[in-house]
Amino acid sequence: ALLAGIPAYWFYVFLIRPLLSNLRALFTYEQNRDSARLIHGKIIRFQSLTEAAPGKQMPVAITVEFPNFAGSPIQEELQFIDTKPEQGRYREGNSLSLRAIPKKNGDYRIVPAEGSMSFNLRFWLIWLVGLALYGGGCYYLGARIWFGASGDWNTLLDRAGKVEILGLLVGLGIGGAITFFSLRVFFRAFAKKGQSSLKWNGLRTTASIQRLERTGVSVNDQPQVAFHYSFRGSDGRTHTGVDKKVVDLLEIGKLDEVKEKEILYLPADPATSLFVENAASGSSGSVLILKLVAYFVLLVFSIVVVAQILAQL
Repeated sequence: ALLAGIPAYWFYVFLIRPLLSNLRALFTYEQNRDSARLIHGKIIRFQSLTEAAPGKQMPVAITVEFPNFAGSPIQEELQFIDTKPEQGRYREGNSLSLRAIPKKNGDYRIVPAEGSMSFNLRFWLIWLVGLALYGGGCYYLGARIWFGASGDWNTLLDRAGKVEILGLLVGLGIGGAITFFSLRVFFRAFAKKGQSSLKWNGLRTTASIQRLERTGVSVNDQPQVAFHYSFRGSDGRTHTGVDKKVVDLLEIGKLDEVKEKEILYLPADPATSLFVENAASGSSGSVLILKLVAYFVLLVFSIVVVAQILAQL
């Protein structure tokens, strides 16, 4: 069961889930494109991702500033294919109409109002190559097991019944539990409570920094610092909050000079607040790295288990 279940799980992770995610995004876009909320923004940064060629489409990255649903200015970075780069539609300073298409988690996907969404050719190439490699790998392992048993089902079943991996699973389970507990601690350190709600419904205001403290978490020897702050809400009361940020070692000595920070808070729940840059951004690079580490550890464990089973068949 493990020999079949482990490859099936990674087939889902590497091939099925990305495909479903892209199909879901495309379906949601087509379903909500005409009813999506229209937003007007301004391009504050433009970057061409390849050298411009006359008459050819060009991948670009732009940063757009626009008001959220509460009227507070936020920024979003978009990457897409400019089908008419010669028109210069996405240069800095230009106005741009956007559509906010709802996602399941309460967040919104921002796309140019006049654009369209389709599958990227590169995605299909990578996906098909991955499918071919997966199919070839499964065929190779299956053939090795089958011919190792001289093509006899009874021999194969007899060997499968004698496979002993309980001790290995216990050892890997203990190591995995320790690893994932440590990762969970780091995930909590970089969690952003209410980020989507703050990004789209938060009011922007200036908070006064009350005190700073190190959290004990570091990324590449750069410490994470907790900023405790206070601000006056729309109800006229003073509220407090705390947000965390990884600080460059060269900037540590200048932190005492930081007296104010721009934040977003929920008028209905002022206890929920974040720095503007944290609320408006997506998952931090640290969180993405932690997720990759978790999957890498799980992949290594899977390879060890499969190799141990194959060695006994």
